Parts: sequence; structure tokens; C-alpha cells
Amino acid sequence: MEEIRYNLHNHTHYSDGRLSPAGVVRANKQKGYNCIAITDHFSVDGIDEAIAEGTNLALQYSLALSLKQKKLNCLDCSLTTKTSN
Repeated sequence: MEEIRYNLHNHTHYSDGRLSPAGVVRANKQKGYNCIAITDHFSVDGIDEAIAEGTNLALQYSLALSLKQKKLNCLDCSLTTKTSN
């Protein structure tokens, strides 16, 4: 049985990260992760790019919201989810 290694908190340059969606996927693969979530703030613009790069990887691309009025952060509201196999 294959070990599941996951990183569930990634941001791309569409949010406050530095890498493209494909770059995030590649960097996580190089580190040995086989399950990742990309949780950009207020954007799902990179979803197609991430899926194209994410073959043989469980990938969730979700919208992260910040509810500043209540001082509550919601890391992953799973508003948009696609899986790449």
C-alpha cells in the first residue's frame, strides 16, 4: 500500500504565493507529496493549469476566504474542487 503524503495549504501567484499553479504542483511532487490542496484567496483562476500539471496526483483546488468582520479565517471552504488522476 502506497504511503499518502499530503500538503493541504498552498497558494499560487494568483493569491499571495510566488509560484504558478503548475509550479506549485511540480514543487510538491518533487518533495514527495501525492495529495495537495491549492487554497488561493478569492481566486480559482489557476485551476486548469494545476489540473493539467497534476497527473497521478490527488489535487483539490479550493477558494480560501477570510471573514475579517468576525475575525475568523476559513482556510478551505471547498467551493470549487476538481481532481486530477
